[in-house]
Amino acid sequence: MSKRLKPENYKQVQALIRKSDETISEFYHDIIELVENYEFEISIAYMFSLIERTQNQTLYCAMVRLHRVNKDIALRAVESEHFTRKGYRQ
Repeated sequence: MSKRLKPENYKQVQALIRKSDETISEFYHDIIELVENYEFEISIAYMFSLIERTQNQTLYCAMVRLHRVNKDIALRAVESEHFTRKGYRQ
């Protein structure tokens, strides 16, 4: 795996975010300030919350648009799912 895809410290993560295309850099821009001003665990928790939010939006859109599930039912189903360490590994 190349160094670019496997950063070794937070400064490399920041550099990757800054160099990313606009969509990625806008989505993750808050992480740059977080790693500079807060403990690393806070930054990691924030990243996982972004990933969970994106996952939930994707599931919701797939249920409503592709499978034509009622919006309210789809929303309840998505909100009942939680991104956990165990679930992430599955």
